[in-house]
Amino acid sequence: MHIVDTTKVLFYFMVRDCYSYRNKIKTYFLNYILIYPPILCLSFAYLQTAVYFGAEHAKTGTTLFIGNTLLLALFLCNRTCMELLFDLDGHRYIDYQATLIDARLILVQRIVFAATFSFIVLLPFLPMSKLILQSHFDSTNTSWPFLFLILYVSCLCLASYNILAACVLKNHRSLSTFWKRINTPLLFLGGFLVPWHIINQYSPTLGQIVYLNPFIYMTEGLRQAIIGGDNFFSYATCITGLLLMTLIFTLASFYFFKKKTDYV
Repeated sequence: MHIVDTTKVLFYFMVRDCYSYRNKIKTYFLNYILIYPPILCLSFAYLQTAVYFGAEHAKTGTTLFIGNTLLLALFLCNRTCMELLFDLDGHRYIDYQATLIDARLILVQRIVFAATFSFIVLLPFLPMSKLILQSHFDSTNTSWPFLFLILYVSCLCLASYNILAACVLKNHRSLSTFWKRINTPLLFLGGFLVPWHIINQYSPTLGQIVYLNPFIYMTEGLRQAIIGGDNFFSYATCITGLLLMTLIFTLASFYFFKKKTDYV
């Protein structure tokens, strides 16, 4: 197929996905702008910090709170990307799509859509949290452009990770096991609560192993963009790590999708 025709088909697939999510966007924004920020701010940035360290430790509270962005992004990308798994278990609309263009391009389109949708929904979360927490959210050194860049690249990584999972899992009944055995360990060793430098202080060996965890590059990048300093990975390290993981997950999804569907 000519590249122009392929681009048009991909565009129509993207429009279809946007159209299918038109009724969900209000619910997502209600949850991620009006409900989750105050609950998570109260739980992690205020109460937890006050109990553990004292209410005056704004930087510590911010460090703890940032990990929630990873959790929300993971939930969003998982719900969006796992529609592929349900489709493979059901009507297999993707089989029709694969007759029009290369199936690998369809996977890339789904990754880009899931990442962009998740990014748009998450975009107001941290600014809204700052409005709620005020001085309890340490934004003295925050670089908002780098923050949004890290957030989008992170969503790309998480989307490719979940598309790979959709291609590997046998069926939707495997999702519970996937969360318990894969996502939860990666989450808690990916900076959800504890940044990398604390993990490395506790065990340098574990600190080296955690470099293989894609989630750590997201949380370290967000903490670097919001708090700054030498305790967190540099922007270059985080962006390079996230893009490299995205490439690995995407190529692996090509392989497992072909193995799962036997497309030509």
